[in-house]
Amino acid sequence: MKKLLILILALALAVCPLVSCGNDSAAETSAQTGAYDVASAAAFLKNMYKQYLTAPETGRDFTLTSQVMNNGVAYTVTWTTNSDKVVVEPNEAEKQVTINVDEKTPEVVNYDLTATVASPSGETATVVFKLVIPAYTPSPVVTTVEEGKAYKFYIDQKLSKKIVYLDGGVSGRYLSTTTDGTKALDFFAEKSGDGFKFYATIDGAKMYIDTYLNDEGKQSVKYAASTECVYKYNAETYAWEVKVGDSMYYLGTYSTYDTVSASATSYISADNTRVSQFPMELVYEVVEVAPDAGNEDNKDDDNKNENNTTVKAEVVSAPEAEKAYKFYLNQAEASKILYLDGGVSGDRYLTMTDDYSKALDFYVEAAEGGFKFFTNKDGAKKYLDLYINADGKQALQYADASTVVYSYNAATFAWEATVDGTAYYLGTYGTFETVSASKTSYISAENTRVSQFPMEIVTGEVKSSTEEGGSTAPTVQVVSAPAADTAYNFYYYQGKVGKTLYIDGGIDDAKGRYFTTTEDASKALKVYAEAVEGGFKFYTTINNAKQYLNMYLNGEEKISLGYADATDAVFAYDSTTFAWKTTVGGTEYYMGTYNTFETVSASATSYINAENTRVSQFPLELIAIA
Repeated sequence: MKKLLILILALALAVCPLVSCGNDSAAETSAQTGAYDVASAAAFLKNMYKQYLTAPETGRDFTLTSQVMNNGVAYTVTWTTNSDKVVVEPNEAEKQVTINVDEKTPEVVNYDLTATVASPSGETATVVFKLVIPAYTPSPVVTTVEEGKAYKFYIDQKLSKKIVYLDGGVSGRYLSTTTDGTKALDFFAEKSGDGFKFYATIDGAKMYIDTYLNDEGKQSVKYAASTECVYKYNAETYAWEVKVGDSMYYLGTYSTYDTVSASATSYISADNTRVSQFPMELVYEVVEVAPDAGNEDNKDDDNKNENNTTVKAEVVSAPEAEKAYKFYLNQAEASKILYLDGGVSGDRYLTMTDDYSKALDFYVEAAEGGFKFFTNKDGAKKYLDLYINADGKQALQYADASTVVYSYNAATFAWEATVDGTAYYLGTYGTFETVSASKTSYISAENTRVSQFPMEIVTGEVKSSTEEGGSTAPTVQVVSAPAADTAYNFYYYQGKVGKTLYIDGGIDDAKGRYFTTTEDASKALKVYAEAVEGGFKFYTTINNAKQYLNMYLNGEEKISLGYADATDAVFAYDSTTFAWKTTVGGTEYYMGTYNTFETVSASATSYINAENTRVSQFPLELIAIA
């Protein structure tokens, strides 16, 4: 699914995409008149690739379509070039062409890539894309390893715009990293069979990178005095791979994470490596980073989640006739606010823009069971249509008419419609930036706006946390060593929903598992600390009685929070994660929340680390009362 889209997205993120001419005058379009609208089909093709207008560099091979659908008619696309540094390789079975570029040309090459669009009756129109092959610069990455030489393990984390290095630390199941090249460890290779073992000196001892299965059967990475792990290089994915048990793993990361994990090799491929999956690679020296992607400019403020988005406009669940709305989604994985712009990609997906001025106005027509959505596109009224295409795939388009009726799901914030007996929602997932129709079984109250991103309706522009008017965490005085007989509040900033929350003395769930919270600071519970061996017990007054904050295993062996007359829960502060931790039943837990939840739960400390705390895991923190 989305094979063509994945290839195109890979090009965009790897800074080697296709680009159309910069304006209409740069595109040569000639069409004969006839029964088919070939000029419109050519404009559709140009619009299909318009997101690459500002990125003309094509530093690696890429794939394009050889057919476009326009108003139900299939138009063939023939690609030609004027450069001997570029070869067009057709793939008729996939209705694609591969543009094979000379990736190691020593000088910049400017070339034209011409698309000739033809109708079934022979009318043609052409669009010329003016592209560039950048001059080849040898990669700093080492693929042939020698014993006795010092290397650095690094990751170019494009989604978080960071260059990170192994620094010798361990975070739960993962290896920690640093953006400070001066703290990058020197690693050496030890030949073993047809691969290598890697080691560094940590705290004066020789320590190997060891991949293993922990007590829960989870693949994990650590530093060990010895290892049986032999790593081999995969030239297609640039990854160092190892077999543990019966499975193959690679060392690296994905999404916006900065810690190094062992992931199944099935997740990484030649298409997504260095794009959404980031293998750990070897270099001789610290890699220089361009200023606009520099580490200093991308450091998170301690109390700010840069991926957080606050909707400054009104999100609408019951639209009104004759009012104009924008369809938007917060693509948290790609850190972008996107709007529908009227384009279609790959005959199945709707394109989006991060330029609010290019967002289309949408209107509604009330229909039985919900609404139909329409816009004015190319001077004509077009409906937002969901249908099953000739390949049996769910697809989206703008159509002259549509029978599709959308209804709002308040639990997932998604607009849903049923086609041929299957319910779908409009949105996206992963790091994709186009809108697809996905089965509603993939989205839930827990993952919506977290890993599944529904398309929502707003009445105006949406501001991200880093823009003027956006949301940032409040300024508070966090306390790590509470004094006796002093009142404090327990609080956290829920970055995923942009709220400041305080525990209020309530319990959510009849089984007593979660602390409830309030946004009203005047209703925040006053909490006191009682120093004991190993840390503190926290207590408050509820219904005129002294009650301790308690963590315990309930009758179903579920870890729970509550208020009790007495407690054995002793909390110690972890300055790395800002969390208060205690051990219950042999397992260490912290108080806090995650995703978009607003109640406080007890979670295993393996889920929180220095990289995700206050970002996707939100610990309950003790603060001085303002």
